[in-house]
Amino acid sequence: MKLANGLIRPDSGSIRVFGEDITRMPETDLFKLRARIGMVFQPLNERGTVTVAELLAAIVMTAAAMGAMYSMMVAQNQVFSAQDRAVEIEQTARTIMTMISRELRMAGYNPVQGTSFNGITYDPVQLRIQADLNGNGVLTDTNE
Repeated sequence: MKLANGLIRPDSGSIRVFGEDITRMPETDLFKLRARIGMVFQPLNERGTVTVAELLAAIVMTAAAMGAMYSMMVAQNQVFSAQDRAVEIEQTARTIMTMISRELRMAGYNPVQGTSFNGITYDPVQLRIQADLNGNGVLTDTNE
């Protein structure tokens, strides 16, 4: 490519590009020729080649960075799971507390005034909370 663009002059012979001999072409004409060819200069060509040691070092550094990112992702996933479990436990506890407080507020509720009603009964092995929600005087209905 360097010979075809006139960047390197041959020791002998001639080089023809687009039908023109570029061996002894002046530099100004070579600029026009290079524009027609469209050569792109890359800094990598000026540096030379990459050694195997440099390539291996780049692979090792990339693998280490990928490993660090993966371990961070796993750690964040564990934290998220723990937080999710804690929120679920808290929601369950709130639901239980709401149910218990409702039952305690309703204990002893007797919509039929003037009748004898014992809403909370207990003995050493059992605590019984009762409520007559529909006011029919029967505590063994299915909705009570």
